[in-house]
Amino acid sequence: MYKVVLSVALFPFLFLLGCSGLPVQSAADNENPAAGIEGHIVQADTMHIKYHNLWSTARFMVVEGGFSGSTKKYPVVLDTGASRSVFVKESHVRQNQLPCYSVAEEINDYRVRNCLIRELNLCGIKIVDWPAFYLERKGGSLCGLLAGEDNSIIVGLPVLRHFKYIVFDSIKKDVEFSSDKSFAPIQDNLWQKYPITIEEDLSGNAFLFVELPIAGEKVQVQFDTGSGNGLAVRQTLWQKLRPNFSSVRMKKGNDVYPYIGRLNCEKTVIPELQVGNRAVKNAMVSVFADDCPLVDECGALLGMQYFFDTAIALDFENNLLWVKN
Repeated sequence: MYKVVLSVALFPFLFLLGCSGLPVQSAADNENPAAGIEGHIVQADTMHIKYHNLWSTARFMVVEGGFSGSTKKYPVVLDTGASRSVFVKESHVRQNQLPCYSVAEEINDYRVRNCLIRELNLCGIKIVDWPAFYLERKGGSLCGLLAGEDNSIIVGLPVLRHFKYIVFDSIKKDVEFSSDKSFAPIQDNLWQKYPITIEEDLSGNAFLFVELPIAGEKVQVQFDTGSGNGLAVRQTLWQKLRPNFSSVRMKKGNDVYPYIGRLNCEKTVIPELQVGNRAVKNAMVSVFADDCPLVDECGALLGMQYFFDTAIALDFENNLLWVKN
């Protein structure tokens, strides 16, 4: 069983909270508006959606979307590292009158509360009747985000896996979604394929893993499209990888991860790292202690920095990650 490790796209939920002072109408805990409803995707045909301009600086996978009945648009992060269906902010709940209900769990000084998304529209793709989560401070009013322009919605793995495939093309800067057609590239010899698995825990969290060669070693990593970082790896695995590099300079530092905190690590940038058939230039690596909660069970976490100059396809139908050479 794996811990809930949510991707870096969710940093603001933990570190930029502030009370809005504006109440949200919540249903009683026994009045669950999602009871008997199953979340689903409505899509007429294979669709292409352009990256949101946030991608140019953050490098995680992000498009634009909005709630039904509103003309307001938000960045929507497509996040395989988020183990729950959807994450919203208290401002989304207020502005769009999302029905709220029970407390899902408690983390430090916050409650993770449930709400229901009737319809989230991604340029014609409708994400319908999915439970979502947001944070509430214990003993006070609901708290929202004081993060300036950051008003992102996070769509996690439990929703994304409902598509047959999703292609993230960082050359064309668009995302291709299909709910009914299989992934069949015209020149499949231009792509490498790696097996993926999705594991679930008893709480309904879902985790995506891919097995691929890194520096000549076959490694299973948790794959995180909601992170613009490189490779986060535990110390024992790094000891296997390090002899493959002629000289590596490590620097003490830390990375911040939501619901976990600021984690000490050692950092380096490898001028050229072989990942599958690709030579990744200036590959960022963060090395954590084996008992660090980020990697103590998954071993390694891989973000999108290694794929910013190519296309990848998550083929959920055939349990494959395709990487274009």
